[in-house]
Amino acid sequence: LYRMISLILILFYLISFRGISQTVAVQIKEMNLVYKGIDNPINIAVEGVLNEDLVISTNNLLSYANGNLRAESKKYGPGFIYIGKKANNDTLWIDTVKLRIRSLPSPTAQLGGIPNDGLPKGIAAVQAQRSLIATMGNGFAYNIQYKIISFKCIVAYQDKQPVIFSGNSGALTTPMIDAIAKIRGGDRLLFEAIRAEEKNYGFKANLPPVIIQ
Repeated sequence: LYRMISLILILFYLISFRGISQTVAVQIKEMNLVYKGIDNPINIAVEGVLNEDLVISTNNLLSYANGNLRAESKKYGPGFIYIGKKANNDTLWIDTVKLRIRSLPSPTAQLGGIPNDGLPKGIAAVQAQRSLIATMGNGFAYNIQYKIISFKCIVAYQDKQPVIFSGNSGALTTPMIDAIAKIRGGDRLLFEAIRAEEKNYGFKANLPPVIIQ
């Protein structure tokens, strides 16, 4: 008779602290969700079974290698992981885990450290920024790094003609900075036609505009 084996499936980053022969694992993120097109770190452990004796298989919507799950980008439906262990020359299947598969969310653009929330901003804070950035948000745990590759900047003054600039990176150019230095209360700053590219996977994205009052 085999003692009941409990399965733990956790998506997490492993942090180890050296102490008195003790390793502490801190779980950063846990959910039964896999994003398409990227590496989704996963740890699969079965009580009483060595890692080298584990057998991991998936359905045709997922692939598993080197501690990561990948989801097929053009297929839809739930993903399944089948967990087993080596038993002599055979495999004893222990459990099946169902996972949701979702498309990767799009990044949003913001001016430096100023949140893109539509609320009025202080003039000094706006004038202190030097770049337009793309962010997945503070709560997104995966290593997705978008950078701005092009945008248009419009400084709309209340009492004179607006000025329009183009940027070929995320950095504000000197003419942009000079124009922004002249803004006053009631003026508007608009960034549009924003394009971004992801550093690790090469994804490209068109981002919604940033409008600052």
